[in-house]
Amino acid sequence: MITLNRPTAKNAANKELAQGLSAASMMVVSQAQDCTLDEAAQKQGKYLDPIFSSEDAIEGATAFAEKRAPEWKGQ
Repeated sequence: MITLNRPTAKNAANKELAQGLSAASMMVVSQAQDCTLDEAAQKQGKYLDPIFSSEDAIEGATAFAEKRAPEWKGQ
């Protein structure tokens, strides 16, 4: 069983987050080219809000603010 605090699990979680952000960013850019700024912001929220509101994203920000290592759950 891989625990989420092992380096390999952390690397996998970081890679998955980066891929999710990259894919979401590409979707925003491709769909927002012919939009107003307000429309683009709405589309951005559609793709990025689920990522930034995930348990791991909240844990990462909280851990950073508390100056401690995050405890990733993969969610």
